[in-house]
Amino acid sequence: MLAELQRESKRIGLTMNLNKTKVMSPDNIQVHIEDRIIDNVEEYIYLGHCIKLGKENQTAEINRRIRLTWAATGKLSHVLRNETIPINLKRKVFNACLLPVMIYGMETMTLQRTTQRAIERMMLGLSLRDHITNESIRQRTKVEDVIIRIAHLKWGWVGHATT
Repeated sequence: MLAELQRESKRIGLTMNLNKTKVMSPDNIQVHIEDRIIDNVEEYIYLGHCIKLGKENQTAEINRRIRLTWAATGKLSHVLRNETIPINLKRKVFNACLLPVMIYGMETMTLQRTTQRAIERMMLGLSLRDHITNESIRQRTKVEDVIIRIAHLKWGWVGHATT
């Protein structure tokens, strides 16, 4: 099928990038195009999403989103941890810079609030040992709840999915 795709693509002037072409197969088959063996991979980043065979597909993408969120948090920690910056500015940074990283493409997935809660604690300079309730933290930070944001995004897709 890939050989046919390449042949038809060439016919109309398109070329396949064989360096970026990958195969995902549970059977670990070898695919050859132009005397090249195409890499057989267990997971692949496609259009910003981690695609993985099997039941771990959703878990892999959620874990990847969490890692990317923490990487973005690390880059912004000089703002989020700064005690002289008011919480309303930290909230704007969270909502504008971290929330989009956390929820990109998650409209079709579930997500735990653990990451968001940890970042909110960091913004307030709190640790789990302080025994402050999540409700109290949310009242102080007033950041947008990730689950509610994803729910709104999911409802936005309802019209697309039913037409």
